[in-house]
Formats: sequence, C-alpha cells, structure tokens
Amino acid sequence: MRGDGDATVSFAAGTDGLQLSSDNRIHNIRLNATVNKRAIFNDTSVERLGRIELRSVTTTGCVRILAHDKVRGGHVDVNGLDIIAADARGEQERPHGYGVYVINGAFTLWNMQQDVNRRRTWPRELSATIPCRS
Repeated sequence: MRGDGDATVSFAAGTDGLQLSSDNRIHNIRLNATVNKRAIFNDTSVERLGRIELRSVTTTGCVRILAHDKVRGGHVDVNGLDIIAADARGEQERPHGYGVYVINGAFTLWNMQQDVNRRRTWPRELSATIPCRS
C-alpha cells in the first residue's frame, strides 16, 4: 500500500486497522484507528512474514507485529514510523520477566515463540531493522 502526498485511511471506530500477511510494504500513508486499537498488525496464521516494510507511515493506534502461533520467520524493516497516539494498556498478553508483567508499547515487535528449553528466543529466520533517531 503506497500513499501519494496526504493519503489517509481511517478505520471504523472501535475496530482494528490494517492486517498484514507476508511480503507487505506500507509507504507514505497515514492510518487512523481508535487509539486503543491496532492501526497495523500481522496475521499470525501464516508461517513466514517474508519482508514487512513500514516506511514514512503515521498512525493513530498501536502497531503490533508478533512472531506467534504459526509465524516462524521473516524480516521487519521500519523507517519513519510516527505514532501520534496509542493506548496499549488493554492488551491481555504482556511480556513477563524479572517477576513483573510489562505493558506493551505503542510499537510492539515481540517474539512469542518458545524453544524446547522454554526460553523465549527469536526464531532463527526472524530479523528486524529499526533505525533509531539521534
């Protein structure tokens, strides 16, 4: 999905936004969902994400990419993601470590797969490129 100029997609109130599957590119667009819903999320019933690219994307609502259920590999490339407003406090699944549960952020890239030793690890074929602003 590629926007030109001031392209905006607004989703119905109270619903999630754009669900990605495999090899998706989202460029130069604004996606508006309700702040406590997901503006962008992935289908966890596919085995591979392929390459997911988010470039120059502005959202209202959370962005949540999970390695969960059947997802075993892929690459997520994010450059220029601007989340104007999001509220993830209502998410039921939360990372746990050091005796506490953590609230997900406005942007969540989370490996939920477990290895045979029950430790959380990235699937061997899952990687991410997310540049930080200085």
